[in-house]
Amino acid sequence: MAISSRGRDFVVRHEGFVSRAYRCPAGEWTIGTGFTNRSSVAVQLLGRIKPGKTITRAENDRVLAEAFARDTAHRSTGQWRAQGRTSSMPAIPTASTAAPTP
Repeated sequence: MAISSRGRDFVVRHEGFVSRAYRCPAGEWTIGTGFTNRSSVAVQLLGRIKPGKTITRAENDRVLAEAFARDTAHRSTGQWRAQGRTSSMPAIPTASTAAPTP
């Protein structure tokens, strides 16, 4: 599944964008919209994140799109089924299923 431009913009607004690698509060080298060396997609497309590494917005958008596509494919092909769900989306309460308010 592809991420929409609205989805991408939301993530960038939430995470921010930093073009030069920096150490986050958890001590991880981080770049772009929060990519670390724990992201196999980021490492595959950008190489190891280390001091001095930089990223353009176009590179960031490409990594974000690929990471989203792989993550949603992974979730929809097993993780949700293991939880007894038929959809990759979490259950959202509706007016007919939500608990009544006191």
